[in-house]
Amino acid sequence: ERIVDEATLSQLRLDTATSARLETLSQQVEQVDLLLADQATNLNRGFEAFFAALQSAAGMPTSLPARQLVLAEAEGLVMRFQSLDGRLREQSTAVTRRAQSEIDIVNRLAAGIGELNARLAGLQAQDPNSNALQDQRDELLRQLAEHVDVRTVAEGELGMNVFVGKGQALVVGASVRTLALAPTGEVQLRGQDGNGNMAVDIRGGSLGGLLGFRDQTLNPVISELGRLALAFAGTVNEMHAEGLNLRGDYGGNLFAELNTAAAMENRVVAANAAGNGSGVVLGVRVDDPAALVASDYRVRFLDAGETFEVRRERDGLVVASGSAGTSRPLAVSFDGLSLEIGAGEILSGADFRVTATALGVSNLGVALGDPRDLALASPVAVRAGDANQGSGRLALSSVDDVTGPLFAGDGELLPPLLVRFTSADRYEVLDATDALNPRPLEPPVWGVPFVPGGVQALLPDSGTQVVVADGQDANALPAGPTTTFDLAPTANGFGAETVRLLRLEPAGAAVPAGSVEIQPGMSARAIAAALETLDGVSAAARTELRITDLRDNGIGEPLTVAVNGERLVLPPGAGLNDLADAIEASTSLRDAGIRALSDGNTLTLTSERGDDLALHVAGDVTDGITVSDAQGRSQDLNGSGPGDVFQAISVGGSVRLLLDPGLQIESDSAVPGGGLFTSAPQALSAGLGFQATLSGRPQAGDTFEIRFNEAGNLDNYNGLALADLQVRPVLGDPPISFSEAYSGIVERVGIRTSQARTDAEAAQAMLAQSVARRESISGVNLDEEAANLIRFEQGYNASARVVSVAKEIFDVLLGAVA
Repeated sequence: ERIVDEATLSQLRLDTATSARLETLSQQVEQVDLLLADQATNLNRGFEAFFAALQSAAGMPTSLPARQLVLAEAEGLVMRFQSLDGRLREQSTAVTRRAQSEIDIVNRLAAGIGELNARLAGLQAQDPNSNALQDQRDELLRQLAEHVDVRTVAEGELGMNVFVGKGQALVVGASVRTLALAPTGEVQLRGQDGNGNMAVDIRGGSLGGLLGFRDQTLNPVISELGRLALAFAGTVNEMHAEGLNLRGDYGGNLFAELNTAAAMENRVVAANAAGNGSGVVLGVRVDDPAALVASDYRVRFLDAGETFEVRRERDGLVVASGSAGTSRPLAVSFDGLSLEIGAGEILSGADFRVTATALGVSNLGVALGDPRDLALASPVAVRAGDANQGSGRLALSSVDDVTGPLFAGDGELLPPLLVRFTSADRYEVLDATDALNPRPLEPPVWGVPFVPGGVQALLPDSGTQVVVADGQDANALPAGPTTTFDLAPTANGFGAETVRLLRLEPAGAAVPAGSVEIQPGMSARAIAAALETLDGVSAAARTELRITDLRDNGIGEPLTVAVNGERLVLPPGAGLNDLADAIEASTSLRDAGIRALSDGNTLTLTSERGDDLALHVAGDVTDGITVSDAQGRSQDLNGSGPGDVFQAISVGGSVRLLLDPGLQIESDSAVPGGGLFTSAPQALSAGLGFQATLSGRPQAGDTFEIRFNEAGNLDNYNGLALADLQVRPVLGDPPISFSEAYSGIVERVGIRTSQARTDAEAAQAMLAQSVARRESISGVNLDEEAANLIRFEQGYNASARVVSVAKEIFDVLLGAVA
C-alpha cells in the first residue's frame, strides 16, 4: 500500500518550481549587474571623458589637438556602448540556447509521464506493480517541476493529467504535447502532429526563470541602453548641427545619422504570415530622441488593412490608431517615433513588430573624421549699438533650427536683424537688410513690452503663432478728411466686430474658447487689452502713419499741424525734419508713446501703444501735408484759409496677437473684406530659429545688431552648449541627464539582483520544508528501520526462548510419566 498525500506532493512541486525559477533568475540577473557596474564597460566613465574633452576644446576653439581629442573620446564612448550591448546580446543568445535545452528536457519528461500513464491504464489499483509505476511518475513530475510550473489532475484510479502555463494540457492520459521555442521568442505548445500551435505562459521552474529574466530584465536593459544611445546621439547631433566649424560651415552630424533608409526599415519586421504576405513598405523614423520609450510596439492592421493600431508592448497601451486608406505614404507619430506606411497591399490581420530602441546601439557611430569639422561656434553674433545710452544687454541663449529661412544664406542671415527700443519699456525687431532703412519683419515683431532691470526672452517661443490684424481697417486712413473748428479727435472708422478664439482638439475639431466684442470706434489699444483677457493670447497694438510732402508757402496763414490735440509750432518754410523735431520735443506726446522718425523724405509717426493718431492741419489753401497708411492709400490734408479751420483725420491702429499652440481666431466683421480682422486671419510661426535674452535698463533709441557670426573660428558658444549636455536634463519626463539615465539602469538592475537573491534563499528554505514534510509521510527513515530490525530480532529471540523453555518442560513431563 502506497502511503502518499497528494496535497503535500502538489506543494512540493510548487515549491520546486518556485525555487528553480528564482535560483535561475538570481544567477542571470547577477551577471547583468556585474556587467553594468564593471569599470571597463561603465558608460558614465565614457560620458565624463567625452564631455571633459568638449570642455577643453571649448576653452581652445582653434586648437586642432583639442578638437582631435573630442573625436577620439567620441569613438571611445561608442566602443563602450557597443561593448556593453554586445555582451548583453551574447547573454541573450546564451539564454535562448539554455531555454531550448530546458524545453528539450521538459518534452522528454512529459513523454516519460505519458508512457507511465499508458502502462498504468492496463493495471488495477490493487495490482502491486502499480505502486512502483506511480512512484516513478511522481519522481518525473518532481523533475518536471524543476523546469516548468505544473498542475496535475487525477483521471480515474491511476491516471494523471499534467497542465502547464495557464491551464494548457501537456499530458492527457497517454497523449503528450510538446513545447517549442518560436522565432519570436515565445514558448508554444504543439500537438503530436506538430499542428495547433498555442502560446503558453511559462512562469515557473528554471525555464520560467530564464524567460522572466529575458523579458523583464535583459530585453528592457538592452532597450534602455539603445534608448540612451539614440537620445545621446540625436541630441548631440541636433546641437552640433546648429554650430559653425572652422571652415565657417554648419556642423551637421557629429554621430552617425539615425534615420538612414536602411535603419528605418530594419526597425520594422513582420510578426505573422499576413505580415509576411503584405506588400507594404514600413519604416520607423526617430523624430524626438528625448521622448523615446524603451519598448517594442506591435502594429496590427484590421478590416482588410484599412484600419490599424499601434500598441506599446511594455504596458499594452494603444498609442496610435487610424486608417491606412489609399492616400499613402502616411506618417503616424507616437512616443518620439514616426511610423511611415508606404504604398502596397496590406492583408487583413497583418502584424508587425516595431523595434526601435533595442537597435539603438547598432545605429551608433562617429560621423566626423576631421577635427576642423567640429562645430564649436555659434552662427549668430550679437552686438550692441555704438550710440546706446542705456545699460541694456542682449545675449544669445540658443540656436534651435538652422534649417529655417533665416539661416538659408551662405555666410549671412536672411535677413540680418536690428533690435530697437522705441522706449525704455518697449522694443521692436526689424529687418536690417538695408541698415539705413530697417523695416518690419514678416510677421512683425513690434510693441513687445520689456520690464527694465529684468531678464526676458527676446523672441516668442518657437511654437507660438503670430496673427496680425489683416482687415481693410487695420492701420487705415478714413474715407476722407473732416473739416473741424477745434482739435477734438474724429472717429477712426472702426466698425463693430466679434473676434472668437478657437481651440483645436486632438481629433481636429475646433471648439470655442472665448470671444471679444469690438465696439465701433474702439482704439487698437483697447481692442488689444480686451483680446489679452483670453487664455493663451498675448496682444499688442501699434498705430503707424506716414507723412510726406509737407507744403508751407511761408506767407499768409502759417502752416499749423496738431497731433492728438497737441498744436506744434513750425518755423516758416518748415520741412519733415522740423515736424519730426517738434513731435519729439513735445513732452505730452512722448509720454503718450507717440514718436516720429524722419529721413527727410518720409516721416513715420507711430503710437507705440496703439492709440488713435489724430492729425489736424490748418493754413493757406496751398499749405498742407500728404499722409499714407499701411494699406497703400494716401490723402492730402490742406489748409482752409484764415482762422482755425482744420482738415482732420483719425487713424486707427493694428493689433498683433501671439497665440499658444493649438489656438486660432476667426472674425465675423460686418464690413465687406473684413474690419480689423478678416474672417480667418492667417497664423504664422513666431520662431526665427534662435533665441536671445534681454536684460538691464536700455533707453529709447538703443539698438542691437544680430548678424551671421563671420568670426566663428574664435567663438566657443556651441562648444559650451555641447559640454553643458553633461548635466542638462534632456531625456524622459521628468527629464534627466544622460549620466542619470545610465545610473538609473544600473540602480534598477542592482535592486532586482538583491531582491532575486533574497527571494531565492527564501524559496530554498520553503522547498526544504516541503521535502521534509513529504519524507515524513512517504519516505523511509533508515535509523527507524534499523531500530525496528533490532526490535524484531529481540522479539524473535524472546519467542525462540519461549519455545525452547516449553520444549524443555514438555520433555520433563514426558520423562516423569515414563
